[in-house]
This record gives sequence, structure tokens and C-alpha cells, in this order.
Amino acid sequence: SFYCDGTATEVRFKSEHWNNVDVFFIETHGLFLSNYVDVSTQGKDNPMENHTLALAGASYVLEGGIVPDSIDDGILTAKEISELDMHNVDLAVVSACKSALGEIREDGVYGLMRGFKQAGVRSLIMATDDIVDYVSGQLWIQLFRNLAKGMTKREALLEGLKYIRTMDDGAFSHPKYWT
Repeated sequence: SFYCDGTATEVRFKSEHWNNVDVFFIETHGLFLSNYVDVSTQGKDNPMENHTLALAGASYVLEGGIVPDSIDDGILTAKEISELDMHNVDLAVVSACKSALGEIREDGVYGLMRGFKQAGVRSLIMATDDIVDYVSGQLWIQLFRNLAKGMTKREALLEGLKYIRTMDDGAFSHPKYWT
């Protein structure tokens, strides 16, 4: 399935037949809800509800609008992801700023990564920093080309990163462009 712009809704994401998906790619905004709204007043101070992906319609909430809990608001939380059955997904590539970050607690890190792992995704590629669209686009092209050539996920990613570090005469060799 391919969703773009207004069709990339939270409802569609949650209703996807994940048992038919082995590789999954999403490019969107990763955000900490607490940077936009007072999560404590909405009962969303749980880190699994604070670490989110923005889908179609999210701007209403980010601009201060309140949506009843019974309606999908375009803010896909780590908690909501964790409740999906994604056990067939072998690889999820989440191209979203700081999507690999989370809140460190006694029993681990709570955030999007935990959500996807609890949903059953076997391998994840996520960002620890802000994403530079041009660089990440080139990385994903290389990654998927390498996978199509039969490389392992690890080999495909490492070769893609090697390409990024040398592209444009090394202009993107600093880790801030590809972590």
C-alpha cells in the first residue's frame, strides 16, 4: 500500500493488514507531543503516548485543538503502535526526526522503538537526530537497491551509509547527516 498526503491517516495506518507486509517504510515527522501541547492536562504524560509520528490531520492537535480520545487525531503514538499486530514485518524503516529516541526508565527506553518492537517488528531503522531530506532520500534509495541485490539488511544499510559519507565530495560525511 502507498499513502501520501491526506490519505496517510492514522485510521488507515491502524487498519493496514500488517500480516501481508514484510518491509515497511514511512517518512513523516517524528515528534514529542509534549513540545506542542501540555500532555499532563490531557492525561498523556506516559512516554509511550508522548513519542509520536505525525500523520494526516495532526496539525490540528499540534496547533492546540483537542480531539476526543474516541477519534483518531493524526498523532500516532508509540502506545497505539504497540497495540498493532506487526509480527510479519521483518524490517521497518522510520524516516522521521529523532524517532529512535525515548524516555529512559528503569526497565528500558520508552518511545517509538519500543512501540514497534512490542508490535512485533523484527528489525528497525530509525533516526537519533534530525533528518536532512535530501540525504535520507539518497540513503533509502541505496538501502532498498542493496536489499534488491540480495544483501542482508545490515550489509545494505552499511553500504548505503558508505555511499552517503562519500556523496557530493564528502559533504555529508559528518554523522549528524545520517544518524
